[in-house]
Amino acid sequence: MPYVCKFCKGRYCAAHRLPENHSCAGLGAYREKAREQGRVFQSDPLVRSVQTPRPARARASLDAFWSKVDGKMTYVFLGIIVVTFILEFVVRFTAGYDAFQTTFVIDRTWLSHPWTVVTSIFAHSPVDPNHIIFNGLALFFFGGSVERLLGTRRFTFIFLASGVVAGIAQALISNALYSCGGPYGCGALGASGALMGITGTLVVLAPTLTVLFFFVIPTPLWALTILYVLIDVVFHVGSDSSVGGFAHLTGLAVGLAYGYYLRQRGLRAVVRPREPTIRRQF
Repeated sequence: MPYVCKFCKGRYCAAHRLPENHSCAGLGAYREKAREQGRVFQSDPLVRSVQTPRPARARASLDAFWSKVDGKMTYVFLGIIVVTFILEFVVRFTAGYDAFQTTFVIDRTWLSHPWTVVTSIFAHSPVDPNHIIFNGLALFFFGGSVERLLGTRRFTFIFLASGVVAGIAQALISNALYSCGGPYGCGALGASGALMGITGTLVVLAPTLTVLFFFVIPTPLWALTILYVLIDVVFHVGSDSSVGGFAHLTGLAVGLAYGYYLRQRGLRAVVRPREPTIRRQF
């Protein structure tokens, strides 16, 4: 039974029905027209494929990314913190202290190196291992609960947003209030502001959630948050403190505001009396 080629309109047997098998004269013209119209030409000319619009491809790629990290962003952040900590030593010992400062530390000159608003969140003091240990443990034990409640996208947003705002606030406020020496003034680094952001979000949605203070003492989240605020106000907002008290308080404020926003939209956390677990409820 003869087959008609859709490109050159010739009639061919089953063995030569495909354009590639009979040296089709119309195939080249079809390919050129497809390129001009922005369509992707596949190996089989009988399969007509239209190029996916760029915004749709970007959305598909982003959705694929979120599906892969769903419920795992806490561990992704922990991995970034560890990798960043290693890179800090590499930069210090190869490029020097100035390169380390402009790469990882946010300070009053952050507009000249804006990437530090992000890198400073994941960087920690290379001379004080307790800095990365305590922040890492807090994120490991606390971040998963917040991520399960909020969802990975919201958790990622509030972690990064509160970390960025907290770092900028620490750099600007400390330089405005205190006489900071050196060319960079009062710099800041660490995930504490981001951690206080997710704490603030959770305390609005689940204030009675029981957490372990120092990983030992069961304490309501609202009481623990008040204790952290008092410690920062009393001990960590002075000029002689090496802890970013302004970053903590700013990150907490951002988290409280975001938690209030989510609560207004109907997000609640239900905490069981004997098993301190939380679930989504809309």
